[in-house]
Amino acid sequence: ELICALTPFEALCCFRPLGAIIAYLKRIPELAELVGADAVLGQYMMAPESALPATDSDEEKRSLKAMMTNVYAASDDIVTKALRLHLQRIEETGAQCAEDELFARIYRQYPDDVGCWMVYFLNYVQMVPGEALFLSDSEPH
Repeated sequence: ELICALTPFEALCCFRPLGAIIAYLKRIPELAELVGADAVLGQYMMAPESALPATDSDEEKRSLKAMMTNVYAASDDIVTKALRLHLQRIEETGAQCAEDELFARIYRQYPDDVGCWMVYFLNYVQMVPGEALFLSDSEPH
């Protein structure tokens, strides 16, 4: 797919490197619990970035698949509670990054939707008119 920005455009696409996702999991306890971070990622949660699986390796893909499976298999009650707690923290302490601001904005448009969590798993791209983005059909977006 080819996306060409005619106006300012935001996109979430392709998984972030595992190290970046782990950094969010360390900062967002509700998300870490939802994905089962300790069970899925085990030693990687405390490992230096150099010890993480290579990007696009089978091991990284297994970890991403397990996290996504856990997120989307969680009950609506658990997801709703986690989303609301995270939003409350953002509102009380302020956004710590652009992804927190995006999370709050998406949550307001799609309250209690498990997809709000994807801002921490997928790359956040901001495009200006004239910029383009190519995505293969197998990449999440």
